[in-house]
Amino acid sequence: MSRNTSIELEQLCTASRFLVEESQSPSPTNINDIFPQSTSFGEDIVVDSIHPLWKRSLFALLERPTFSPSAFLVYAMTTALIVVSALITVLETVPAFHSISSRVWFGIETSLVALFTVEYLARCVAWSHTWWSLLKWTFCQSFFPRVFLNCSKLGSDVTQHFMG
Repeated sequence: MSRNTSIELEQLCTASRFLVEESQSPSPTNINDIFPQSTSFGEDIVVDSIHPLWKRSLFALLERPTFSPSAFLVYAMTTALIVVSALITVLETVPAFHSISSRVWFGIETSLVALFTVEYLARCVAWSHTWWSLLKWTFCQSFFPRVFLNCSKLGSDVTQHFMG
């Protein structure tokens, strides 16, 4: 009752294509070859449900990098800004860069925060169905009002502790 559990060597050799040179197709030279430009919104149910047209276009620009070359550019720039922001945060703490004025670091960080804020607000507008739903979400359900209220409460608690 012995079972043969060995693998035949010929089956492995013929099935494997490891380290075999084959002719490959040429690399694409046009971005539309990689990300075909959509001519209609019919491909995405979420995008189809967004009205008016300018909000639909804004949504596709920010949330669908394969929608158009400009959407891909926005995606690439946002990713690059995130990397730059992380690098600035790290470089600011390196002793070799302490000779750079704190005003320069502050200016760079403030500019990045402003760009991220514009992007955040644009995404909020693109995802909201109505202006009322945007305001309701922004001031009632979002993460940021809770942080602000907690910081305000913490500040008043600290003030009361030290002031008596």
